[in-house]
Amino acid sequence: WTFKDPDFEDWPEDARQNIEAVTRMAEKVIYEGTDSEGRTLADVIDIDSFAGWVLMHDVINSRDGLGSNMFVIKDDLDMENPFSSKFRMSVLWDTDGAFKLEPDDFCSVHGKDTFWFQKLFQYTEFRQAYKKKWNSIKATLYDGIMQALQDRLPLMPGLEASRRFAGSSMTTEQCIKQMENYFQHRIPVLDELIQKMPDQSGIDIPSTIPSDGGVEWISTNNAKVYGLDGIQHSSFVKGINIIRLSDGKTIKIVY
Repeated sequence: WTFKDPDFEDWPEDARQNIEAVTRMAEKVIYEGTDSEGRTLADVIDIDSFAGWVLMHDVINSRDGLGSNMFVIKDDLDMENPFSSKFRMSVLWDTDGAFKLEPDDFCSVHGKDTFWFQKLFQYTEFRQAYKKKWNSIKATLYDGIMQALQDRLPLMPGLEASRRFAGSSMTTEQCIKQMENYFQHRIPVLDELIQKMPDQSGIDIPSTIPSDGGVEWISTNNAKVYGLDGIQHSSFVKGINIIRLSDGKTIKIVY
């Protein structure tokens, strides 16, 4: 992790340690489904923020969105209430590796385990947020982008000269045509990829505790069951059960 704002040198040691601690707390929930406080994914990250960030990388087919190109925001740090503000993603950064016609696949960030996204896509609620956001923009995405390009051109009278100064052999008109070709190709490709993603886990949670306590169900579905204290149980118990499914989704159920 690199502290972007304020600068690393401006952070006292105890603040740095607290930032590291709360980040590890969030990662525990992301990778294990819950923690000793009973927190779940929606308690520690802004799901829509993370879903929108990775979706935009998928739209532009970025092949270079990892490492120091990723910025995470947390608006405050109160160790008495560490998730009074949730982690959220910042702006997209470094897009010179974007707008690639190939491969016809998700962007490099989408499936990599370098950051949290590979794990996040195992959560049903994250996939649903991602698909919902895509379905809300796809119909107007092309027209909106091309209109935005046309609206920006009058604000950049020196663009053509700047391109020549930088040694570009393409004119602005050619670049716009390239963008047209890109999005006409990319939008249907991405839509097909996204619509193939499952919405639900497809697993039926028992409405009552089975006669064996749920041992067989837990084993068959490769699930894990925790109490509010974060201790894992081999069977369901009376009261609150936190069930972590194999796809990463976490469900609270009371028996």
